Amino acid sequence: MKIAAFEGASGILPGLSETVDSFASYREMADQETQSKLLLGKRVDGILGDGMLFAAYMTNLRDAGATSGVDANQPVQFRAIFEPSNYAMNFRDAEIAAKFDSCFSELEADGTIAKINKKWVDKYRDTLADDYLSM
Repeated sequence: MKIAAFEGASGILPGLSETVDSFASYREMADQETQSKLLLGKRVDGILGDGMLFAAYMTNLRDAGATSGVDANQPVQFRAIFEPSNYAMNFRDAEIAAKFDSCFSELEADGTIAKINKKWVDKYRDTLADDYLSM
């Protein structure tokens, strides 16, 4: 397979650096919109990257229509192949961390966090299906 990945992927994704030699071609690039164009233009078979970023670029390409230079309305399939990252906030000041935790807990308890997640994930559901962060 021909694969394009985000810049630095082979140093971040477990086992990727040992696998790239088995691909017909492999390249890393910072411009992830170009990755999407390569996939849509059938110049690569797959791309490795964050699902939300991919979905956002796909939406932008669809909105651009013919001016994007690719047919962004063709079907694509997103597959989460790695465990979700354990995202975290880090603070130098314990008091600020405690205030953040308190605020976040309140927002989670009143449903605000779920509403934010629903709004920002669901708008990309046509690209991500139900395979993004197990949501």
